[in-house]
Amino acid sequence: MGDMPMPIERYIVNFCAEIPAPPPGSFEVQTTVLDSVIKFWSPPYNQPIAWVSLPFSHLFECLEIENVITVWHALALERQVLLTSSQLSLLTTCSEILLSLLFPMRWSHAYIPVLPHFLIPILSAPMPYLCGVDRSNLPAVLMELSPSAIIVDLDKNIVNIGPSTPPLPPLPRSYELTLRTKLQENAGMIFREARSLTKNDNCSEGGRHLPIHVKLMADAMWESRLCLFDEAFHLAFTPEAARTNLLNGNDNSALEERDLNDPTAPLRIMTAAEKLNLRKQSQWDAVQEAFLNAYVHILRNYRKFLVFPSKDNENDMYGGAGFRTVEFVQSQLFDMQEFLKQLLDTQMFDDFITKRLYGSGEADVTFFDMAVDEFHKGNK
Repeated sequence: MGDMPMPIERYIVNFCAEIPAPPPGSFEVQTTVLDSVIKFWSPPYNQPIAWVSLPFSHLFECLEIENVITVWHALALERQVLLTSSQLSLLTTCSEILLSLLFPMRWSHAYIPVLPHFLIPILSAPMPYLCGVDRSNLPAVLMELSPSAIIVDLDKNIVNIGPSTPPLPPLPRSYELTLRTKLQENAGMIFREARSLTKNDNCSEGGRHLPIHVKLMADAMWESRLCLFDEAFHLAFTPEAARTNLLNGNDNSALEERDLNDPTAPLRIMTAAEKLNLRKQSQWDAVQEAFLNAYVHILRNYRKFLVFPSKDNENDMYGGAGFRTVEFVQSQLFDMQEFLKQLLDTQMFDDFITKRLYGSGEADVTFFDMAVDEFHKGNK
């Protein structure tokens, strides 16, 4: 800080009291401090997909791709999911990221990322939930935990299915393969890099296929990294962290090359149109898009089975409006039907259909319908 022309307090006053807050979705304000570019941006009010300004890489460092898909699969079908870790920051971060991957559905059940000790008894309740507990509380949790719960150990990359957990129906094979491929392309090395493993190292099944010396090294590397997640300096996000592409959509591709290399570049304001033109898709945008596309593929024909409210069908079995679930399931391939039966029986899907039937142009529903239309155009 000795090279700064002004004291740090002056910069803080400038940021907090003098730089105007950008209106939602309209402008991005950028300034530089030494060689760091700092950006101020507010997402638009009607943005269809929630802006998840969280380090997506943390989830993929903790869990290999197969386990990420399993947890998403369980949440999509409204199972009881319990995350555990020695690092409290990981519980909140990973919980928020997992919920964002459910779009266009929205989790409508119990959600407590860091469950306090006195609330542990609620984990025996017969309801869907996504909760997180400190690893030190796990022995007490196991005394109260519902036998239907799925425990996700973020520290050990382990997903334990409860003895009474209803079996997860298999995802449609082709969609699961597409989803896994997209995740491998964009996040396939994250888990390995956190453990200093190479692409050729077989780290599946808890690393049991690795040579013993490689596994010991990988475990030691991960333990040394894991213990830092709750450290204050690790939690503090710095402008330099943007360049490592930790945050969703924050890959600095909205910046012109000269801005990144010129620490003396003046304050500039970028319009939303300029930002859209300059910004490329980040790897974490692609991860979100992969899960969205899974929903698009599975529900691509759902609009044909909507029953809109009208006087003509007030007395039929749908009570004036609804969704023809049985007909929709029967119209799909056999390998999709069991998964669809359970998906369509969730509260999240019911909320989605209600919004589709009675909502007045909700941004998220409109966006999903546009994605479905694009899918149909691409398959003509």
